[in-house]
Amino acid sequence: MTQLKEPRLLIQANYQSKDNVLAQLLAVCRAQDLSILHIYQREVARCYTLELEVSGVWHQLAKLEALLKELAHTLESHISWQRLVDVEDDVVYLPYIVQVQTFAHLDVIQILTEFFSASDIQLKEILLDCYVQGKTLVPMQSVSLSVYLPMSVNLPELRESLIILCEQYNFDVIFEQDRG
Repeated sequence: MTQLKEPRLLIQANYQSKDNVLAQLLAVCRAQDLSILHIYQREVARCYTLELEVSGVWHQLAKLEALLKELAHTLESHISWQRLVDVEDDVVYLPYIVQVQTFAHLDVIQILTEFFSASDIQLKEILLDCYVQGKTLVPMQSVSLSVYLPMSVNLPELRESLIILCEQYNFDVIFEQDRG
């Protein structure tokens, strides 16, 4: 049975550090009596990227959309948004986490995404972090994937295939159920 969930709006903004876009967006959302579901902000070289997900009734979200146009112009920032509506799926998925550590390898994301897409597995989230290992100064990468496994997937076979793939490329891998 298909059932609609509460309407949501995904807001993305790119701005300079002099702007306090997050505080202003939160104030506008609070004034519209919207619920904040998710906030992610990252700073690189004094440039910020923000992702904000809010929920509420459609007329509140429509008012917010009009205010976002004005706010983007006022702050001289790039603000985009998209309406989100979830449709419940009858298919049951198992949430899993894949964590990979490796020497800096240009193709690590491509190798992992191709592996999962070949098995028709949805990627929910991908995080890549590059760093220099403290004592040896070796460039390293840490990749974290959140995946949704269909119930039809043969889990032991998938795990074995993933481990073999990672051994071929000298990746350290952890593959476990997401308990969060």
